[in-house]
Amino acid sequence: AAAASSSSSSSRASGSSEAAEAIALDDGSDPDSGSPEMFDNLANIFLKRDQEDWIGLLASSSRWPTLRVGFFARLKQRASGEEDPEEMLRLSRLLRLMQVTSTNVAKYTDLLSEVQDAGPEMWEGMVTQRRPEFATDFFQFI
Repeated sequence: AAAASSSSSSSRASGSSEAAEAIALDDGSDPDSGSPEMFDNLANIFLKRDQEDWIGLLASSSRWPTLRVGFFARLKQRASGEEDPEEMLRLSRLLRLMQVTSTNVAKYTDLLSEVQDAGPEMWEGMVTQRRPEFATDFFQFI
């Protein structure tokens, strides 16, 4: 499992280079905050990518947990200030789907941590007891 997780981590890392570049563009003085321009760049990246890619992009970003609140606030602000109804719906949809994806990534991270912390002798019982959590999306996350 560790070998599989390290090989998928490297594929997630290479797939998230655009997101990493957008994060690097932030010139804010606080390393855990993002500028509106950076959040807009991230939003544009997610709008261009397939929704299936979002889990990998979020999972491979070490800064996402600290950026997520500001990113969601910026998306909400952009959507509410948008005059074009189609763009407003597009941004609102992105916000809603990104919030769900972010929540799922947090759950998958916790589940993976629990599996890694448990000994191999516990895995069968964990899978039996928590089968619904070991869904296809979880394995795409890994």
